[in-house]
Amino acid sequence: MAFTQANAIVNIIKNQLGLNEKTYTVIRVWDKEIGPMSKYASLAAVKKGKLIVEVSSSSVFQEMTLRKTDIIKKINQYFGKEKVVKDIKFELKK
Repeated sequence: MAFTQANAIVNIIKNQLGLNEKTYTVIRVWDKEIGPMSKYASLAAVKKGKLIVEVSSSSVFQEMTLRKTDIIKKINQYFGKEKVVKDIKFELKK
């Protein structure tokens, strides 16, 4: 019976889930970059350069929509010249 190292298994699972260092960075800096609004807007998914964000109310939806370009710039600053985040889609929590 062959044994597989734990880190190899973790890497396989991360790849299957679409998780990588860039995704981890986005998740890590999300709350920091949106500030107090993080109480009302939570990062639900990161998919191919698009963030899916659940917001608690229509007023937060509007506020976040107005700040969308700024939020994208703030998060992308962690990646140098690469534009990792290209868009953000806001959804009202049900």
